[in-house]
Amino acid sequence: MLRLSGEALTDDKEKIFTKSAFDRLCEQVVPVYQRFPGLMLVVMAGGGEIIRGSELISEFKIPNDDEEMQMYCHNIGMLSTMISGFGLVIALKRKLEAMNIDLRVVSAFEVRRLCEAYAPLRVRRHLSKGRLILLVGGSGDGFKSSDEAALTKAAETGCKIILKGTKEDGVFAKNPKDFPGEKFTPIPTMSVREFQERGISGIFDAPGVAKVAEKPYIPIRIFNFFTPGTLLDVLSGKEIGTLIHP
Repeated sequence: MLRLSGEALTDDKEKIFTKSAFDRLCEQVVPVYQRFPGLMLVVMAGGGEIIRGSELISEFKIPNDDEEMQMYCHNIGMLSTMISGFGLVIALKRKLEAMNIDLRVVSAFEVRRLCEAYAPLRVRRHLSKGRLILLVGGSGDGFKSSDEAALTKAAETGCKIILKGTKEDGVFAKNPKDFPGEKFTPIPTMSVREFQERGISGIFDAPGVAKVAEKPYIPIRIFNFFTPGTLLDVLSGKEIGTLIHP
């Protein structure tokens, strides 16, 4: 599973759905299908570049005991992931069709007129036929981040690893933003426990990382999606970024 942060759909000026952003997506995804015909890939995009439910809850100071209003906020966040998913369609569909590769938008919540509803076995059948799956809607029930939902959906659809594409080269011992001018190299591998003890935040949600230590033990690799060719490098077995393991 390729778990894309919402920023993957933005350009260098942080504008969403621009030609340069879509060109970068194609330059990452199309070559992996050229190199690995029949690749079974699920892409799950976040919607943080549009709006997060948690941001609305914070902005309007909605109390924890007002679950109804919190749910509405999370619904907006889940809908933003759908917008991201259809942005991926615009970026990739024609390029992949030229290679005889079909794609499917699959939503964790039902939206009949727009796309098909998520069903793990159906997704597995699509994958067995070489179709690219664009999974939207997060967890489908709110109160969970797309990162946490990714671990659940990856297990249900038979994915062996989650590749988290971000603007960072991996996980660092120190936050590079706090030390401008210094160069840091990513930590090659780290356990879930080490990730938790370091109190790392912002690159993959802690509840999602915790699920790595649960069966079926799906690891996460954090890598820089903004560096050309990195997705192909990762799928070719190059150990770039940071691998989080049980």
